[in-house]
Amino acid sequence: MHPMSLYTVEKLFEGFNPDVPGSYQSSFDWKTCEEYKCLYEDELHTKNLSRTKNQIEFFKKKKLKECLHDYWLEVDLKKYFDSFDGASSIPPNHKCPGIIGIMGGHTVPRDSELYFEVAKMARALTREKYFIVTGGGGGIMEAANLGAWLAPLDDSALPDAIKSMILPKCTLNQDNLLFETSWKLRQKTLSLYKKEERRSLALATWHYTNEKTNTFATDIAKFFNNALREEILIRICCQGIIFFEGSLGTIEEIFIATLQNHHYTSEKKRPIVLVNKEYWNPTPNGNGDYPAKTKPVWPLLLTLAQQAHFENRVATVSCIQEAIDIIKSCQLKK
Repeated sequence: MHPMSLYTVEKLFEGFNPDVPGSYQSSFDWKTCEEYKCLYEDELHTKNLSRTKNQIEFFKKKKLKECLHDYWLEVDLKKYFDSFDGASSIPPNHKCPGIIGIMGGHTVPRDSELYFEVAKMARALTREKYFIVTGGGGGIMEAANLGAWLAPLDDSALPDAIKSMILPKCTLNQDNLLFETSWKLRQKTLSLYKKEERRSLALATWHYTNEKTNTFATDIAKFFNNALREEILIRICCQGIIFFEGSLGTIEEIFIATLQNHHYTSEKKRPIVLVNKEYWNPTPNGNGDYPAKTKPVWPLLLTLAQQAHFENRVATVSCIQEAIDIIKSCQLKK
């Protein structure tokens, strides 16, 4: 099962029409997700039960198909990056100063100030020829891909675009409508400028079956194996990674980046920057409890970095501009 190069939104959601209710269930993405979900649930619920020989063979073939898909996708990703190697063809004939990862939670709403600020940051970095990579989901990830997508347009296009995608809070079926509004915005702006001027990459996964891939990445690598996807996602962000508020998935990515830095030579240890000190390094109260919804990750991250001698490559900052300045200031060996 070779995906034949990276996915595009058109390929992934082939069969979807926002004007036809329920058409997402006809898309390649939905069918693939359902097949994966059925296989995963079968493995989960019957692993300790007796299976027929035919059931075992069917399961093996499905798992092999997924493994081969992910193997060839990783091969295609390497070719994708070898084609410019941080130096030329994204966009063509322009130097790319670095590949920057933007990570964070998928539940950050479109009408929040954080969503807008992340999109502005990604827009500015894309205009400066940096290449943006995300995990491909909603929230922070969608904001980053959206910012890159709208980089060639006038500044006013971004707030107008976000406004067009905001739904009333009482709207039913929010998940499907959020996807439909982003799809319509993408189609509206699709022919306004060349793909190379808005290029960004999403490394998504079918493992999170309730999370749709956002529509604003120009290129998509979607994996079955989430552990493999996370390792590759972090590894390719060679200029550094900026982390915004998020839950377990984001925290996992922070420590995958920490582990990779531990094994890299000093000139390849990328910056790991956590935005919002109050979120990542909160002050406990008199009982030793942390404020609700905070994630006190920073003390452990700093300790691990100090032990592995890359404390100069980690930071927690109060504002996005500080994060950008740190990422840009690091001269890393390609």
